[in-house]
Amino acid sequence: MQTNKLIYLVPLLFLIGCNSPKQIQTIKTFDLTKIGGIYYQAYDHKWKTDPTINPAFDTKSEAYEYANMYNENNAHMYIVRMINYRYEIRITNPSNNELLYTSNDFKDAVDYVDEFKSAHDDLVLYDLKTGRQYE
Repeated sequence: MQTNKLIYLVPLLFLIGCNSPKQIQTIKTFDLTKIGGIYYQAYDHKWKTDPTINPAFDTKSEAYEYANMYNENNAHMYIVRMINYRYEIRITNPSNNELLYTSNDFKDAVDYVDEFKSAHDDLVLYDLKTGRQYE
């Protein structure tokens, strides 16, 4: 009878030993409204590779107005999200359309394009707020 109790006790002690408390990792979060240069983007994930369909606005109400207008008749599935950049640099060619870099500063975005244009002839800089494209 003692042997039967021991058979059940050993695995139980092993399981208790393996379930010791783990160290919980924390990450630092930021309040984007305090960083500056915040925009509200009407974003349709189905069109994530086309920045001209995902414009940025200065105010949340402008973004919601745009999203509601184009969500009518299920034309789009816009959500409004906060972003901390105004410019996107994308590599765009028939086989690839990929976001490479974002910036909140036009000069920084142009510098990025200048630095990498020798390696890529298909970089496009998009201004999400005005809808302009610079190749």
